[in-house]
Amino acid sequence: MQRLLSPDHAVLARSPTWLSASTWAPTNLRTSAGAWSAQQLREDSSRRSQASAQRDLAVLRSGKGQGLVAVQEPGTAEAQPFHSSQVSITSDQGTGANLPEAYFSRLCIRDFALVDHQILELQPGLNVVTGESGAGKSVLMSALGQVLGAAVPPGCVRQPAEVAVITGTVSFGTEHAKAAMAPLLQGVGLPPRVVQEACGPTGQLVLKRELYSQGADGGVRSRCYVNGAAVSLRSMRELGEALVDVNGQHAAQRLSDPAMQMRLLDRIAGTGHLATHFGRLLRKLQGIRAELAALQAFNSQKQRDSMQALVDEVVANGLQPGEEVQLRQALQAMAARQGSAERCSLVRGAIQGDGSGGGLTEGLRDVEFHLAAVQASETARAEAGEDAEEFEEEEGAVQLLEEAMEKLQDARDALAEVEAKVAQYTRTFRFSQLEYDELMRRRKQVLRLLKRHDCSTSEDLLDKAAEAEAGLDKWFAMEGQTAKQQALLVELQEKLAAVGVQLGGRRRAAAGKLRAAVESCLADLAMAGSRFDVRIGWQPSAQASEGIAVPASAVAALNESSAHPSGAFHPTPSGFDTTEFLLAAGPAEPLRPLASVASGGESSRIMLALKAAPAFAAGGLREASGEAAGQLASEEAQGPALGASRGGTDAGVLMLDGQHPGDAPVLFNLGAADGSGEFDLPLSSDEDSALELEGLSSQIMILDELDSGVGGRLGSAVGQLLRNMVVQGPQLSSPTASQILCVSHLPQVAAHAQHHVVVRKQLDPSGRVLTRFTPLQSQKEREGEVAAMLGLGLPQAQMLMHAAQPS
Repeated sequence: MQRLLSPDHAVLARSPTWLSASTWAPTNLRTSAGAWSAQQLREDSSRRSQASAQRDLAVLRSGKGQGLVAVQEPGTAEAQPFHSSQVSITSDQGTGANLPEAYFSRLCIRDFALVDHQILELQPGLNVVTGESGAGKSVLMSALGQVLGAAVPPGCVRQPAEVAVITGTVSFGTEHAKAAMAPLLQGVGLPPRVVQEACGPTGQLVLKRELYSQGADGGVRSRCYVNGAAVSLRSMRELGEALVDVNGQHAAQRLSDPAMQMRLLDRIAGTGHLATHFGRLLRKLQGIRAELAALQAFNSQKQRDSMQALVDEVVANGLQPGEEVQLRQALQAMAARQGSAERCSLVRGAIQGDGSGGGLTEGLRDVEFHLAAVQASETARAEAGEDAEEFEEEEGAVQLLEEAMEKLQDARDALAEVEAKVAQYTRTFRFSQLEYDELMRRRKQVLRLLKRHDCSTSEDLLDKAAEAEAGLDKWFAMEGQTAKQQALLVELQEKLAAVGVQLGGRRRAAAGKLRAAVESCLADLAMAGSRFDVRIGWQPSAQASEGIAVPASAVAALNESSAHPSGAFHPTPSGFDTTEFLLAAGPAEPLRPLASVASGGESSRIMLALKAAPAFAAGGLREASGEAAGQLASEEAQGPALGASRGGTDAGVLMLDGQHPGDAPVLFNLGAADGSGEFDLPLSSDEDSALELEGLSSQIMILDELDSGVGGRLGSAVGQLLRNMVVQGPQLSSPTASQILCVSHLPQVAAHAQHHVVVRKQLDPSGRVLTRFTPLQSQKEREGEVAAMLGLGLPQAQMLMHAAQPS
């Protein structure tokens, strides 16, 4: 049987086939008279994965500007067409129109900053956090940041504890949200068990951060877990960026960031997956260009012979890394050893003499001979002496001579030991002239080799030879395939041009929707008369070989005036486009770059308007996209070029540079009900998942005092705007976020909240300061807090809250 699901929670249908400009025509479609069968859809989708093929069971139909979708279960009769207002995504579990996609359901904090232990239950919708200055609202925001991978503040572990633990539970309310998270969890390396738990029936992601104190210096190290599995801080940060849109107290200062502006525009245009695909194609193109440029050096036979000679010579000489340095050091060591050997020879000669006398040993013998003669003479006189007193003196002199003889013997022994050690040294480190000459010859050979090939080191020459060898191997391996690479290069250029044109057109269409939505929001925020615009341009490339050639008809259709005679434009990883947000603070003021004209209060209001704008713009984009699809199906091929008569780039097919229906296809595209398109390369499963995740990337929004520069006069307008961002209404096709956590000092904002959390400080029994987060459950509690924020009585608070109730 057939199932119809709401478009507000849909992975919108894509083409049943990879339709091209040559196959897309009204004669190829059956309108309200019939519909594609499920069997046909499966056959046409056979080149894609099973998951993608299942999503292709929803087929865009069109008639008089109204999209028609038919969904058929396997084994049932042929599907019947239905009006687009009835369409929703197929889901085994079904979806509820009011179910939140993702939201923080619980935050558990233990021993973090001023919190000892607190469990805070959170709800979908607008959650406003209030409290006196210094009560600890920033502690709550910091704790949320920790489970999203933020940097750890020093000294955040509450003493005397050694570890702080913060656990945040994110719940998923729809099957679409669970399916969107699965590839992201797999991409960060989580085990299958964790992915199954997060995407299973419970639909919960438990983010845990443990912070360990490193002592008195305040240092902290951390460990991260997702559903009990250890992950890196980078992985936790990637998850946080995908789940939560964090806007701190200085978020308005990022208004001038071109990357932020482009992301916002892509979100409204639904072109995030196209931009990702463009970047992937560009990287492939740049790789092929680099390969072909490297191969250019080997096209000449003379050049190849030279490269081969280099490789052969290096191999034949057996060059080793750092060899010239090693040889120099070895020669220096041998030269030093030669000098030492010569000096040792002189030392031994001085000790032993030259055989005819003159050595220290011979000199000591002479000294010993003369001392012995003196000693004998003195001994004889002492023995012949008759005077006892004189005998004692002579005996003492003889004793001195005996001591001198002993010292002389010690000197002879020491000198002999010296001579023996010097001889041993000479034998151990014997200098070899033959070895020295061989090393000198090798060094000269290596130096000549380096000089011949203009290299300063052996490492440089070996690298040069390795590059030459690799280049030769690649050239021989690709011999005869250069033409194929050139053809692939042309094909990639055509694809990049097609996707770039599609990106440019849809971004320009989205820019108009964004302009209208922002100006509408600014009018509600007391900036009526202000004008907002988005400047989108392409940067021409003077060298066609460095840019991407785009057909002149497509450039003209986009009203792009920066074309260069080369017809080429400079690509970036996200497309050809560069964006700049412009603002005129008054009707008569000129448009200027946003960062240069917005004051502090205006920046806060503009940031709020930009955050709310996607939901307002999305409805208009879908209506325009449906009209374009209907117009496309009802037209015959009325022109070869992409133009306004074909619905611009929001239409289903882009016809480029004189292309006719019978020509070979350049761009495969089918405008879906959300204005998204397909291109000629099938999306991989990762790209499909990225497309789905794009709709989830801002489902949780944190606003930390973003309204601080607004003031009380606009509090009600800000509160109403924030509430509209989480609640579907007549102006919104879908809410901007399923949950907003907003820290605010404005009682008017608090009055519009669906859920209210108060932050207070209190003393524990030991006199230490604690921070407590208290959800206000009753209307009476909320009225009391709003009255305290107003500084007035309860009646005024009741009046304010009554006025804030949705009509």
